[in-house]
Amino acid sequence: MRKLVLSVLLVTVLVVSLFAGCGGNNNQGTDAAPAPSSNNNQTSTPAAPAGEPPVDLVYYTPGDPRADYPTVEAAFNEYLLEKLNTTVTFEFSTWTDAMQKMQTKLTAGGADLMYAASWWGYPALARAQAFHELDDLLPQHIPTLYSMIDQGAWNAMRIDGNIYAIPNLWPEYVSLGISYREDLRAQFNLPKPDSFENMEALLMGYRENMPEQTLIVREHADAMSWSLAFTGMGALEMKYPWTIQAYGLAATHHDPSQVVNYWASDDFVEDMYTMKRWADAGFWSRGALSDTSLHETDTYGTGMTVALIGGQNPNKQVTYKVLFEETQPGWINEYIAYGEVTGAAFPAHPTQNCTVFPRSSGKTEQALKVVELVMTDPVAHALIHNGIEGLHYEMRDGFWVGLPEGENLNDYFPYEGNNTWNLRREEFMLLREADVYRNAFMERLDAVSLTTKYPRVNIGQGFAEDYESYEAERIALRGIMTEYLGPIQAGFVDNIEGSIADFLQRAENVGLSKIQDEWTKQWLAYCNEFGYV
Repeated sequence: MRKLVLSVLLVTVLVVSLFAGCGGNNNQGTDAAPAPSSNNNQTSTPAAPAGEPPVDLVYYTPGDPRADYPTVEAAFNEYLLEKLNTTVTFEFSTWTDAMQKMQTKLTAGGADLMYAASWWGYPALARAQAFHELDDLLPQHIPTLYSMIDQGAWNAMRIDGNIYAIPNLWPEYVSLGISYREDLRAQFNLPKPDSFENMEALLMGYRENMPEQTLIVREHADAMSWSLAFTGMGALEMKYPWTIQAYGLAATHHDPSQVVNYWASDDFVEDMYTMKRWADAGFWSRGALSDTSLHETDTYGTGMTVALIGGQNPNKQVTYKVLFEETQPGWINEYIAYGEVTGAAFPAHPTQNCTVFPRSSGKTEQALKVVELVMTDPVAHALIHNGIEGLHYEMRDGFWVGLPEGENLNDYFPYEGNNTWNLRREEFMLLREADVYRNAFMERLDAVSLTTKYPRVNIGQGFAEDYESYEAERIALRGIMTEYLGPIQAGFVDNIEGSIADFLQRAENVGLSKIQDEWTKQWLAYCNEFGYV
């Protein structure tokens, strides 16, 4: 079994940098958690039995540990001991080796509960039985939380008929989009990037007016989504209302059962000419396929770059808004979600941020109770997400304000400092003043979603691919995509059509048609099952 899990991890490159739930890159430092309040829908939690030795759990969470998290952990554990006779030790992955550490946890043991997401391997790992099945455990051990989550959400968590994860309780929109310096756009009288053509005009205008300015930092995507080998391709989400892409195939949110072979289309050729035009204009460096030393968010926040065209979502805009206000007076961040342009807006799937319980743990029943406590008790929720009121934050005019005020909160304990996005409950979440800005985006995207054929449904993210029958071909295809597709998508080849033909032939030689045929059968079966026709 452990060899199977290891195999899945090695061939599932769902790296954090693309999204974040993704998720998740990660919704790092974006949303909120609660303080104790009599107005919250609090569930009374009985005290733990006296005289029994405490149960010690390890909670594996993504990202880097924040300053002063041991103080938060100690306060949280004091409360857990009182309520459940349990303690939790937080273990952080760091962003640089998160997948390797997850591999260790799932193959050798050492974690009792952990963060998971569709973009971080949840379907494949669940299918490989890395996690405990929960169908029988949920109503028996956490009946309160189980009854709070509707059966539609529970069914969305199923892989091969079984539930392996608990979803969080905050519906959100994580639509991709473009973040850009609005102050510079206004200064140079450039168009708003409210269409694909205007996005190119904006970037060209930046380049012409600031020839020495780096525009965008992009990096190699390592065939992450099985259609992208260069993350700059994310900009095409403004052009196509895709709900899913895989192995060169694509389907739109408006007509999901109609699969097109994008790699073999005239559109792909045209788009690669666009990528070359952007590369030749210097939108990204010639080392973009190899230089991973710079993180795009960091470069945007410091002014090294002036736009981000992939991996953005409304949550991240709060981070930039706050960062610019605190460190760069006069800078203005703006954001346009691609779904607003294509009319294909949809919320995150329930698997976007969820909690799983490694099969290697023998403490799943107690770990389940910890999750239920956090999501039904506002005191526990506040501690794990926000820290200690009066030390790490205070409420002012109804909004969360980080302490010590005026300092870099990353040196203390910032908002959602434990990265426990999988344990959010909307009613308990505290709001920062900037979250009003985020919520306005959410409302706009929800309004768009309500106009679609499938309102408020994330079709693509609900699909759980089973690639066991073509796993070897996938591994071979990854290498071909990295070596030959990456330079094409980054605009670094001179003979575009000849390079595409060469790539497609090499991909065919390692089994592309087999992969596409098998994937299409699964996708169409999924669409038929859920009525996406």
